[in-house]
Amino acid sequence: MSGIDLIPKLKQHAPDSEILILTQSDNEADIFRAITGGATGYLLKSATIQDIRDGIIALAAGEASLDTKVARYIVAAMKSNHDSASCRTGLSAKEREVLHLLADGFLQKEIADRLGISVTTVAYHIKHIYEKLNVQNAAAAVAKAYESGFFKRGA
Repeated sequence: MSGIDLIPKLKQHAPDSEILILTQSDNEADIFRAITGGATGYLLKSATIQDIRDGIIALAAGEASLDTKVARYIVAAMKSNHDSASCRTGLSAKEREVLHLLADGFLQKEIADRLGISVTTVAYHIKHIYEKLNVQNAAAAVAKAYESGFFKRGA
């Protein structure tokens, strides 16, 4: 059984666990299978020890952790299909902006600083993104938006 296939089984036995994937694969299908299966983070084996440490800390803090290469791929895919997805997901312009930054790997405080809003407001937007997309975390929100057409495959 592959690690990706194991994720849903782990989540069944420990639903509150956070799963950080460390893999060689930057294949989009693997990335989204892992995230939709329940992984909260996805790092490539080219990650530094510091990247891995930061990823673990992010998961422990309730955040997601995506490899920069993976996040950039997701952001490029998001940008290429921005308008049609907003209709399908029902996200407001500000929620889409927050989702873009989440997908790019920014933490809530960093998003607040970039957008000139409070961390509380960022949390409010994230809560609504999760509700609208019916997900539990940022990684799943990015994956769900991708699957619903917010991201364009092959971008």
